[in-house]
Amino acid sequence: MKQKSGARCGNAGSSQNVEISSVGKEKKSLPIADGRVLRFALAMAAMAAMLVAIVLVATFFMMRGEPNVDLAVLTRALFDPPFREENVGAFLIWELRFPRVLLALACGAALGAAGLILQTALRNSIADPGLLGISQSASFVVALTLFFPGTLPPVTTPFLCLVAGLASSSILVYLARVIADPVRLILIGVVLSILFGTLTTVALIFAPQRAIYSNYFTYAAGSLTSASWTWNQPAVPWLVLGLPLCLLGARPLNLLQLGDEMAVGLGLQITKTRFLLLALAAVLVSPVVAVTGPIGFVALLAPHLAKMLLKTSNAYFTLPASMVTGAFVLILADTVARLLFFPLEIPAGVWTVVVIGPIALMLASSKRRRKYFAVAAKEGSI
Repeated sequence: MKQKSGARCGNAGSSQNVEISSVGKEKKSLPIADGRVLRFALAMAAMAAMLVAIVLVATFFMMRGEPNVDLAVLTRALFDPPFREENVGAFLIWELRFPRVLLALACGAALGAAGLILQTALRNSIADPGLLGISQSASFVVALTLFFPGTLPPVTTPFLCLVAGLASSSILVYLARVIADPVRLILIGVVLSILFGTLTTVALIFAPQRAIYSNYFTYAAGSLTSASWTWNQPAVPWLVLGLPLCLLGARPLNLLQLGDEMAVGLGLQITKTRFLLLALAAVLVSPVVAVTGPIGFVALLAPHLAKMLLKTSNAYFTLPASMVTGAFVLILADTVARLLFFPLEIPAGVWTVVVIGPIALMLASSKRRRKYFAVAAKEGSI
């Protein structure tokens, strides 16, 4: 009896120890869980704040200009069609400023998503459509269309740019099978950029009309000046198709971050996946280049901003976040381009290079950014 009671007491004591130890483990895990929840809440708050900032910047963009309008006129211009025929400001908002805002947001979102796809697929944090020859190849196609103005419908220009972008992507994918070094792949992309840039220069030299020079240089700087409902139409189907489609690439992007061997072990076909991802990036970039010209550094900066805000590289989160940050960066750059020296307008692509270029260099060398990613990886949030 004493042995049984002692055994019972021992069992009771051990169960209490288990309960106490389990409670202790729960108490230890609570701060980590709370920390992750807090970081996630702060990241979502940052994304919400950026969406609000986009709305505010877009509203300011449409209200300022020649003529200036108040918020009441802006609201009626967007939702009261008869009023647009009576008020000059409302007419300009609907026909010029609002289409330009939509184009800036859509193109910024496309560039942000394309930048994240390229950086992850090629395992290089400075991968950018401008560094890989995708933008330059599309610009070369636009330069060629200047030889035959009016012979091709405008809707075919994004398609031709897409073909050129796919050609550059195919070269990179083929070389990626042989060359595993991401730095060498970037160098090959730079060579492709120089090659297509030289071909574009040759095409402009033999252009039949000298007036083409000024038109092309405005385009090559990356400008949204020509935005209108008619001008935006050729890019609409490609962006409507590409932006939702890129969200399907979140899983393969996450697998590629584990390394090629691990990704293959999990059933991913590396070469095929990389080609499809680069093709998707070309689908996103080509219509942007066709209607606005090559706009630099947005695709490079937006993914880094998204990762810094979210403290993770999980593509299910960073892909939509890169779209938001890209849209914010481009609408802000275009607002500065249109209003800072009004009525003189400096193309948005110039501002993205002048302003975002140094910021991108600072982010690339920031110890704080590397610390964020190291902590996220250590705690398993990546």
